[in-house]
Amino acid sequence: MDKVVGGVASQPYRVKFLEKTIESIYDQFDIIHVYLNGYDVVPEFLNRDKINPILSGEAEGDLKALGKFYMTGQERGYYFSMDDDIVYPSNYVDRLVREIDIRYRKAVVGVHGTIYRRHPVKSYYTDRGRNILYCYHANMRTQSVHMLGTGTMAFHTDTLNFNWKDFEEQKNMLDPQMCKLLHSKEIPTISVSRTKGWIVEQKGSQDQAIWKKVAKDDSIQTGFINSIPKLKHFDSSFIDKKRLGGASVEFGLIQWMVQNIQSGSKIVELGSGNASKEIVKGYSLTSIENDEKYLKTHKNTIHAPLVNGWYDLEKIPDIKTDVVAYLIDGPKARIANRDILLENIHLFNNKATFILDDVNRADELTLATKLSEILGRKMTIHDGNEKQFATI
Repeated sequence: MDKVVGGVASQPYRVKFLEKTIESIYDQFDIIHVYLNGYDVVPEFLNRDKINPILSGEAEGDLKALGKFYMTGQERGYYFSMDDDIVYPSNYVDRLVREIDIRYRKAVVGVHGTIYRRHPVKSYYTDRGRNILYCYHANMRTQSVHMLGTGTMAFHTDTLNFNWKDFEEQKNMLDPQMCKLLHSKEIPTISVSRTKGWIVEQKGSQDQAIWKKVAKDDSIQTGFINSIPKLKHFDSSFIDKKRLGGASVEFGLIQWMVQNIQSGSKIVELGSGNASKEIVKGYSLTSIENDEKYLKTHKNTIHAPLVNGWYDLEKIPDIKTDVVAYLIDGPKARIANRDILLENIHLFNNKATFILDDVNRADELTLATKLSEILGRKMTIHDGNEKQFATI
């Protein structure tokens, strides 16, 4: 497994909390960088093999919470940003690494998350459309969120690599800045399921918490969130399940998309139908369709009649630029040859996620297997109620 790196920042008055935090996670990391804002000396408990203590006076001065990202541009591997007031569970790293890997390292995952059900917001802290998935509380399903708390967040540097100086102007306003950065890069943000008490807040650690100092005037945070374009929310509650199943894709496939692909992302679908009407609620969808009776499914359906067993290449627009996922559900196998997709793989963004429906059928499974080999990526098969789909 790639190197596992931790980053945490602290202030002297929080030293007793920092010690418990380090004790809870020390064995799970290859290296933990501890940025010590305002410390004159390194606390004795940090003199350990896998700890890199950084005195602010010998580095970049008081970086406040931003110190947790001080080493981001200098490390490669799984990077965990943490807070010095949390006791982390013994399986914390294993769980979040697994969640990163099953998404092919294309998502940032975490525990504490926020969903904004309306945008722009009236207040960063008190808007009624703000739904917080507190890291200390139970959350029974893994789901896409708008914003992750940077104290319980992890990513692979192959997907997200930035310099701490990108956030230098607002050292104590990391969550909304990270939210804006990830949305600009169209990187999904995922809050993982957990039981109550999986993450533990240290008693007394919130007495002088940063958020308490700024909650009375959150105009800067509110302005920052409102400056993010197309901040949309789309979850399974928006999906009309009655439209799905049968010849159409199943609810489970769209639910997987919701959990793994950022709302508003650009998706290209081969084929169209009832599922398209649900997908377009949350994504920028382009559908390539050969059958004229489906051309009114949604406004961005492109008519490409069949020529020699596949879509007319002259009718297909640019389906590569900025596309983050492809849903392969056409053309209909009984009148076409879906394998011709492999001959035209140059039309696609090979770094995007490919989702193939109906892989419970032999021909579709063979196509998915061949595509996985061409892309050089692992294929995962998911079970639905009636059939299966694959993701690559």
